[in-house]
Amino acid sequence: MELPRHIRALELLEHVARIYGVPEASKRAREVLELVGLADAANRKIGALSAGMKQRLCIAQALIHEPELVIADEPMANLDPLGRSEVIDLVARLHKDEGVDFVISSHILPELGRICDSVALIHEGRVHVTGTLDELMREFGRSFRVSVSDPMVLRPKVLELSYVKDAYISGRDLLVEVEEGHEDEFYGVVRSLAEQAGLEFYGLESRVASLEDLFRRVVLGRLGR
Repeated sequence: MELPRHIRALELLEHVARIYGVPEASKRAREVLELVGLADAANRKIGALSAGMKQRLCIAQALIHEPELVIADEPMANLDPLGRSEVIDLVARLHKDEGVDFVISSHILPELGRICDSVALIHEGRVHVTGTLDELMREFGRSFRVSVSDPMVLRPKVLELSYVKDAYISGRDLLVEVEEGHEDEFYGVVRSLAEQAGLEFYGLESRVASLEDLFRRVVLGRLGR
């Protein structure tokens, strides 16, 4: 959202409060600035605020009329790591302390994985999977990272195993999704599969997926990428 640069943060929120018909607009504007950690910036012109502070001011606008739900589109876009962390921490605190629910669309997935309860993975306008984060992690979240000299050669060999749900290439590694209860079996066979294919075997590690891993595995895996 493009904010007016030449008015003060407090003025903007007072104006928004009056649009919503909020009683005591100035008082509510100051309360919301305090809520998002911008009380000290109340009299600063918006153009002088950092990108992270502007994003928090956008959230303050959305909170001015005390909604139960806030819909945020790319609230971490164009922010540095510190700014993204500030926005995520603010969202988490508002949900916990103020009872505000958020629906967030974002392509910056690692930070969202820290706070989201439910997920819809969308690619090119299509919803590929929905569920709670815990459900998706249980279904798709356990994988192995196999390091070999040529993961392209190993992939079809691994996919022949009946308990392997999927395998995709990540850099020079092969990420393999194994059905629950077959982890030890996979540990015992993958090295010999690599050696039979004439590959150098560098290592194997078990890992729990991040939200970004889930997106790659569920969405890009289904598209064959």
